[in-house]
Amino acid sequence: MSQSAATVSVERVQTGVRMEKRILKVLKAVAEYHEISLGDLLEGIVLHAFEGKQPFGPEGLGRIRELRRIYGLDLDATPIDIAVLTERLGRRLRVYSISSDGTTVRDISSGTMPILAGAPGDQGAPMAVRDQR
Repeated sequence: MSQSAATVSVERVQTGVRMEKRILKVLKAVAEYHEISLGDLLEGIVLHAFEGKQPFGPEGLGRIRELRRIYGLDLDATPIDIAVLTERLGRRLRVYSISSDGTTVRDISSGTMPILAGAPGDQGAPMAVRDQR
């Protein structure tokens, strides 16, 4: 039997992956357009990425741009610098993005991010400084 005639065994599992809501809407719309399941679409995208290949051609990318506009998906893959601060007495974190030229700082915290809320006294008031690049 030749290698090309051999069958490959694939075992799929259910996962509980969390994803940004608008990204999921765009992915579902792309899957629907191609009449495939969301899982099949994600597998295809990931396998292309693993091989360093583009999963969509110019026409598909144009369709995705339109779906991003429809669903208000304004996130992109631009790297950003961030600063994370602790509000010790408030027992929460704040996250800020820093512009590429270093002149603008913007709060990107999504509401409050409580930390160690149930810890007593000073144990619940963490403080740390870290530079991550």
